[in-house]
This record gives sequence, structure tokens and C-alpha cells, in this order.
Amino acid sequence: MDEKLLPCPFCGAEAKLLSLSGAFRVVDTNYKCPIQPSEKWFATEEEAVSAWNRRSPDIVYCMDCKYGVPNAFGSGLVLCQNEFFRRYRLFSYDDFCSFGEKRSDEKNT
Repeated sequence: MDEKLLPCPFCGAEAKLLSLSGAFRVVDTNYKCPIQPSEKWFATEEEAVSAWNRRSPDIVYCMDCKYGVPNAFGSGLVLCQNEFFRRYRLFSYDDFCSFGEKRSDEKNT
């Protein structure tokens, strides 16, 4: 294996390469990391390490999400209106999830 296994770009924890019946995947050693990798297994160590190392911390915080309503109800929280939750939920400005989409900066005039 030529490519070095990088730490998690989200929490900085060490990564670990797992092998099971000739298949490979990389996991985060910090089980509390908010961004967990996919459960996908790869045919080679190189594929698994390459996929892990390409992960990027380009996340969308609730305060920047198109589904979020800042300072909802004067609470200082963000009201998430994403249909995934099946009901509205309140989050802090620095929370994030895998469903976030960046709010457009365009303003209709």
C-alpha cells in the first residue's frame, strides 16, 4: 500500500483499516465523530484508503443551510424545515447534518 492513511478530516482521530474475507474498509477510531464513513467495503486496501482520504470536511452548518430559519421564535436557534425529520426541529447555529444544502446568496428583488 503506497498511500498513507490520513486521520479523520472531521475530528482528527486516527483511522483504522479493517479486513474481512478479502474485503477492506476504513473506520474512524472515534466512535463519537459526527460524520461517520459509509459502510462500503472495497476489493483492495488501496481502494479503501483512497476513498477514506478523499473525504472532505465541506459541511453545511445549520446557520448556512437553505432549510434553516435563523433565530426561530426568537430562540437564538435554527429551525430546520428539512422533510427528512418529518417535523420541524431546533438546532444550534453550529450544528450540521448530512442533509444540509448551502443557502443561495441570491436575493430576489
